[in-house]
Amino acid sequence: MKALPSKAELWDRVTTIPRVDRFPIDSNFLWQTMEGELLRLPEMQTTHIWNSLKMIWNHRVASPYKIIPYKEYKGIEEWSADHTKWTVLNLYNELMNRSDRTPFMNECLRKMAEYMRSAANEKIKDHQRKTTTALTLKAPPQENV
Repeated sequence: MKALPSKAELWDRVTTIPRVDRFPIDSNFLWQTMEGELLRLPEMQTTHIWNSLKMIWNHRVASPYKIIPYKEYKGIEEWSADHTKWTVLNLYNELMNRSDRTPFMNECLRKMAEYMRSAANEKIKDHQRKTTTALTLKAPPQENV
C-alpha cells in the first residue's frame, strides 16, 4: 500500500481540477485504487471518480440499470450496505462538485438519482404497508355496548 502524497503534491493536483464546494464530502474519506494507492477525492481526476462510482453502481443494480460498458471486479459484493452507501454518497457528491462532468455523466447521474428516489419511495411505501397491516392486526376488537 502506497503512502499518501505530500501536501505539496496534493496542492498541485487539487489546483488543476475545476470544482466547487456545494456538496459535502467526508474529509476522512479515502479511495483505494486497484494498485493500493490511497487518494482523497479532491485530488482525483473527474473521470477516475466517475469510473469508481460506475463500478460500484454496476455491481449493485439489476442488469437493465447498469451503465455500459460494464466490467466485473472482485470484492465489491463483500462491502457492507453502510460502507457502500457512504462510498457512493462521497463519490456522487464529489462528482456534483465538479464542473468538468460530461453530458453523458450528467445524464447517468440524473438517472441514478431518479432510480434511488424511486427505490427509496418504494421502501417507504412498503414500510407504510407493513406498519398499517401490523397496526390493523394489533388493534383490539371493539366491544358491543
